[in-house]
Amino acid sequence: MANTTNSSGFLQDFVRGLRGPSSWDDSDDLDDIARGFHDAMIGIYKAGAKLSPPYSATRFLQMVVELGGKEAANQLLAAPQPWEGFTELFSRNRLDLSVEYLVLKNPWRKLFNADQLEVARKRLEEVHYSPPEEDLLVRQAASNAP
Repeated sequence: MANTTNSSGFLQDFVRGLRGPSSWDDSDDLDDIARGFHDAMIGIYKAGAKLSPPYSATRFLQMVVELGGKEAANQLLAAPQPWEGFTELFSRNRLDLSVEYLVLKNPWRKLFNADQLEVARKRLEEVHYSPPEEDLLVRQAASNAP
């Protein structure tokens, strides 16, 4: 899906995404969430570029722009091994800027199936990096369900 939001729409979606699920109401549908996710994918690229030293994930950005954020994430999660950006972010202790971390956050996790979420979670856990708190809460609630 190509990003068709204007710059103020991008900013609104990005800020809403950073605020998390409490800023999303029940009227939000998956298309709105997918547009916000696309913007959040661009956001993690920009955040990486602000690291010291900067990390310019040019191929990642190209993939997101060409395929859209959701399809780029689908392809990265379907790969048998983590993408090179995961390794680079791991070396900087910034896996919070990885696709794997992002897809486990609300509301983005609604876009992915259980297998994709498990791949993301396992990649983080394999390098002893904690998944986002909301993922832990969702799994805890599921394990406590009757």
